[in-house]
Amino acid sequence: MSRLVQPGLAKSDLDFSAPCQRCAALLHGRVKFCPYCGEDASVTFGADAAEAALEPELETPVNETQEDVSSELARIVPARLGWQEELPAQIAVAPPSSAALTRSATGKVAALVLAVLALALGYLYFDKQNETDRLQEFTAKLAQAQSALSRGDLTAAERALVPLAAAHPDHPDVRALKDELDQRVREQTAKREQLRDATLRAAKALGLSDPAPAPAPDPAPPAAEVPAISVPAPVSGVTAPQKTECDAALAALALCER
Repeated sequence: MSRLVQPGLAKSDLDFSAPCQRCAALLHGRVKFCPYCGEDASVTFGADAAEAALEPELETPVNETQEDVSSELARIVPARLGWQEELPAQIAVAPPSSAALTRSATGKVAALVLAVLALALGYLYFDKQNETDRLQEFTAKLAQAQSALSRGDLTAAERALVPLAAAHPDHPDVRALKDELDQRVREQTAKREQLRDATLRAAKALGLSDPAPAPAPDPAPPAAEVPAISVPAPVSGVTAPQKTECDAALAALALCER
């Protein structure tokens, strides 16, 4: 094979380039292995390298034993890495670190805090629900007492106000309702007194006497005394009657002594 090399550049190119001994590829710089065929090339630089590049490629003799070994090595497949089938008799467990213990303790404390918080929230919820029910019941009873007072039924208003005053003595609505009930009772009592006085004045103007008081009941009569029975004293000097014979009729009636 012939190559055309310029006269000015032939020396510089050949000084830094060398052909591979196996594939005759041009190698640049100092290389140990040929990048084309992988052969361990003994690179020579200078004029000897240029002459070697101009010579035809020679076949490198290959030993048959080397080819057999290479083919055998090529057929060898590396063993597959598998898991160990049997476990050791004793497995050594490393003690937990301080960080793991700290995390575990922190988790337990957090779980306890969450449980307490859930219980507190549940108690507050049910307490609020009960408070709502109690407030509704109180409002209903208060409205019932106000309704009875507005229609003038003081007895019903007092009956509805007694449990409210006992349960909520300081509630402003209860106190206001109680004061109003007391005022109504005083007004009703005053009206009754005025009506009684007017009735008495009208009776005097008409010449009617005051109604007589109810007569006192008569005392019970004393128990009748039983007179004592006196036994007469025997009279002296009087002879006793002689016994006479009993008639048959008297004897039959068992009136005679025998």
